[in-house]
Amino acid sequence: MDVHYSSNNVLNIKIEQIIDDASQDIPIKWLVRFENVYAYRVLDEHGLGELWNAAQCAGIKLNTAFRVSHHGWHTESPLSFIFGAYEGVEGSFMLKSDWECVEIICAYAPHIEVI
Repeated sequence: MDVHYSSNNVLNIKIEQIIDDASQDIPIKWLVRFENVYAYRVLDEHGLGELWNAAQCAGIKLNTAFRVSHHGWHTESPLSFIFGAYEGVEGSFMLKSDWECVEIICAYAPHIEVI
């Protein structure tokens, strides 16, 4: 995962995944672009135990991209989440790879493209 933040509040994240096909593994690269970012943080997956445990208890499978709300960071920084509400819901976007995760507070859905 490659994360780049620019001075105009744009966050670009490049993710490479291997898609398991019946006959071969297919590498795919994605560019996920968030505009008007209020805050973001990069974590290793060990710091996300709260989310993994809650998802497992609820029977939810966390894929590469998902949304979360009312978790530890939300409690620590409530103002960031108020300003970054997406479609009226306070929360954050999460993108994860095998080893790390980026959490983004942004009021707009990301632009996603295959590169």
